[in-house]
This record gives sequence, structure tokens and C-alpha cells, in this order.
Amino acid sequence: AILALRPVTSSMRRLEQFTGDAGHELRTPLSSIRLNAQVALAQDRRPEDFRRHLTAIASQAERSTRLAESLLLLARLDRREEVPMETVNLTDIWPDLSTAFAGRLAASELTLQTPSGELTVKADRGLLTIALDNLIDNAVRYSPPKGTIAITMQSAGGRAIIAVTDQGPGIPPTALPHIWDRFYRADASRSRDSGGNGLGLAIVHNAVEAMHGRVAVTSEVGRGSTFSIILPTGTTDVRSDTMIVTS
Repeated sequence: AILALRPVTSSMRRLEQFTGDAGHELRTPLSSIRLNAQVALAQDRRPEDFRRHLTAIASQAERSTRLAESLLLLARLDRREEVPMETVNLTDIWPDLSTAFAGRLAASELTLQTPSGELTVKADRGLLTIALDNLIDNAVRYSPPKGTIAITMQSAGGRAIIAVTDQGPGIPPTALPHIWDRFYRADASRSRDSGGNGLGLAIVHNAVEAMHGRVAVTSEVGRGSTFSIILPTGTTDVRSDTMIVTS
């Protein structure tokens, strides 16, 4: 009976941990919203004071919205529903991603390199775009100013490999097995300060898995990381697991 209950017990613990982490993440922006609202309403303020507090409130509200949307997406992926697969030409995706990140890239003087060739994959275009968006977001967040983020693609053995490489600080070997976990941060303070919620890589993993693909990462501390999405180019399924290689 004890052996039979172990999976249930483990599942309940993960649920409790997830609920606690989600509550903690939401409490921080909500507390900031409340504090700024209270200060703004406490007494007569100058127009610039109201603007400063309203800007803070808007920023934290946006952070809460992103977190809520991420949680809803993960909940949908957890249901393991079959996603509609289609032939997606990767060439059609790069312009949209470049446009979406243009402002942030310019602000840090970053260069985003995208592939010039053509390659098609079997995927859900929406989920694939979300996965790539999270990988590029992660690369922008940790890349040094004036750095380069390179997206490459290749096909081999009926599989397409899409890789996003940054020149960031890299990931310690001890952290690599946990990076796909929800709310995990290899550098908690830095991620929180930069606006991360610890769900981006979990979304990438689950989205790619839903498309019968897998994810991989190679990283070297001090030199950067490469995150790869591996998807079928035809009807052949790719085993859904995580390959971790460290340098």
C-alpha cells in the first residue's frame, strides 16, 4: 500500500510546492501595487510623484499578468491534450521574432542573428513561437551589452535542430538538471531583478514535449549557453526527454 501511494504522495508534494511558489511570485508584485497605491493616496502629491507611483503600479500589474498567462499555458500543457500539428516553415517565423524583440535588442545594443536557409518542421506554430520567444527572452535577459544572440538550424536523421546561443554567464553544472523545473532560478536574485518569473524554460520544455520533440542545453560558465529545440521534420516522433551536455 505504501509503494502504491508513493506516486500520489509525490504528486501532492509537487502540487504543494507549485502552489506555494506561485503564491510567492504573485505576492511580490501585488504587494508593490498595494504599497504604491497607498503612498499615492496618502496625501497630496506632486504630478511627477503620481506618475512615478502609477508607472510602478503598471509595471507590477504587467508582471502579474505575464505570470498568470504563463501559469494558464502550463496548465493547458499539463492536460496532455493532442496539439494540432502542421508543416511550419521556419523562415516565416524569424521576422516576427526579430520585430518582437527589436526594442530590447536596441536598448542593450544586442545583435540577433537568424538563419537564412529554409527548413520545415512538424509542429504547432503557436507553441513553437512561444517556445522560441522564451528562449530568445532568456538570451536577451542574460546577454552582456553589445553581445550577439545567434539562432541556427540544421536537419539530421529526420529531425530539425533549432539552437539559440547567447554569450551570457553560462549555467553551473550543478544547476543544469533543474533548469526546466518551474520557478527554478540558477541565480534567483538576478532573475527576479530582471523581471523573470522562473517559468520560461518550463514552458519551453512542456511546449516542445507536446509537439513530440525534446530540448537540450550545452553551457560553459563564463562563455554562454546554447538551448536547442529538436523536432521531427516528417512523421517520425522524437523521443521526449532532456539531453544535457556540459562543457
